[in-house]
Amino acid sequence: MTTLYLIRHGESEANFARVFTGSSNFPLTDKGMWQAKMAAEYLKDKKIDLVYASPLNRAYNTGKAVSDLLNIPIIPVDGLKEINAGVWEGRKFDDLETEYPDTYHTWRNDIGNARPDGGESVAELYDRVVKTISEIAKQNNGKNIAIASHATPIRAFGGYCFGIKKENLRELPWPANASITKVEFDGEKFINIEYGFEGHLGDAVTKLPKNV
Repeated sequence: MTTLYLIRHGESEANFARVFTGSSNFPLTDKGMWQAKMAAEYLKDKKIDLVYASPLNRAYNTGKAVSDLLNIPIIPVDGLKEINAGVWEGRKFDDLETEYPDTYHTWRNDIGNARPDGGESVAELYDRVVKTISEIAKQNNGKNIAIASHATPIRAFGGYCFGIKKENLRELPWPANASITKVEFDGEKFINIEYGFEGHLGDAVTKLPKNV
């Protein structure tokens, strides 16, 4: 059995400013670094063999907190990146509601069918992330793997594991910063998913605002 621990990155400067980050490269805040360290402490006794991470700064440094604490390798993987959000990147959520009312309404209410203006569709991200994580699982049979990624990839992969169709992905909530999603791979399918665990963060949980 292969066990995967998917970590959403800690709070980023974009999260704090309430802007749509997408594939832009915003760093972690001080609080985000602390959250990453708490995630690493939680995983300390899970016998993690290897860390994979999105190469974007906020996710990579979250994964690096794990690799540094456990003295294990970290491998950047492009397929774990956050969605390319096109012209939405770096824009405040409040502004997106008024400037792109139709497409942003789809994002908020029917995310499985959403596409940021000029960017990647959620369906494309869904397929990309499922393919990437499936390959990681197959390449590491019997190991315990940490994967540092982003909110949309983890939400999409969680939906896949729960058997939620893309068009029903709105049923699954956004994972909090530095939350951990555990899932097992039996060589053929993903099973026993525990989505978005936050217990290691205490009262320092940070989440996306309600208008995302």
